[in-house]
Amino acid sequence: MKHQGDLKEELRKLRQENLRLADENQRILRQRDETTRIFRDLFDKTPHIAVQGYSRQRKLIYWNRYCEELYGYSKDEVLGQTWEELFIPEEMRQSAAKKIDTWVEQGDIMPAIEVVRRHKDGSQVPVYSQHVLVHAGHGGKEIYCLDIDLRELKRSEDLLEKTLILSVTDPLTGLYNRGYYNQTVVNEMHRAHRDGKVLVYAMLDLDYFKKYNDTYGHLKGDELLIRLATLLKNHLARAGDYVFRMGGEEFLVLYAIDDPTDVPLMMNNLLMAIEDMNIDHRKNQPYGRVTSSAGVYLHRPEENLSADDLYSRADRALYAAKAQGRNCCVFFHEMTTV
Repeated sequence: MKHQGDLKEELRKLRQENLRLADENQRILRQRDETTRIFRDLFDKTPHIAVQGYSRQRKLIYWNRYCEELYGYSKDEVLGQTWEELFIPEEMRQSAAKKIDTWVEQGDIMPAIEVVRRHKDGSQVPVYSQHVLVHAGHGGKEIYCLDIDLRELKRSEDLLEKTLILSVTDPLTGLYNRGYYNQTVVNEMHRAHRDGKVLVYAMLDLDYFKKYNDTYGHLKGDELLIRLATLLKNHLARAGDYVFRMGGEEFLVLYAIDDPTDVPLMMNNLLMAIEDMNIDHRKNQPYGRVTSSAGVYLHRPEENLSADDLYSRADRALYAAKAQGRNCCVFFHEMTTV
């Protein structure tokens, strides 16, 4: 009888322990659910971060409010879809899904990366994306993806890039401006000296441009400057070639070269191309069309001159070209009186 009593007491204790464990399990589950609720509520109120949760099978189980704003889909539209159906182009889905599955199985850390997602309307959405693996209850696994919205950052970067471009270019022609020339010329002189190259420093000036403006109007004058700028960019398109609008109708070409033998031919071809645009300019006689004059200084690596020296010498050569009847190129080194 005593043995039976002991067994009953043990069974009673076991039942009590089971009840206690069941209560503890329920408490833990409630606590987990409350923690999950708090975190999801936090995620819902987090600005600029889109949070998605996926099951082990990559099906969407959570979609915070900012996801709706960032990607254009409501929660009802996407729940149950897979990650790859939502974000990955069809031809890449199989490999992307395999990559996620491998990551989940191996438990490796997936690095955060900057990617471009697809909005509902088809537009691109730049985000900084981090996947996190979470061990859920009953041994399951869930995947959470945090996408930081980079749209404002990208807009700011684009604006900064445009601002930088505007700060170094002439707004009418799109060529580099005089401010950028001041930043560049000394560096290019040092580079040519270091590399043992000749720096070609050429000034070009449209002949009788003021008369052109007076005859045809300033709008036509602006059109002429734009066409000339396009021609210069097309003729001087190598890396290291610089074309500047120095002001008004004055342009400056700067580039380094190993052998300057062909520079006269290049300059003559350039002046011929300008004349061959065949733009009427009846006040530019005897040519009757738009022409240009040029003055060139060839700065050799053994010389020790300043940027102002180069400008002055090229300018004097340009003045000599004007004095010789315009529509020609004069090299400073060939002038009889310097």
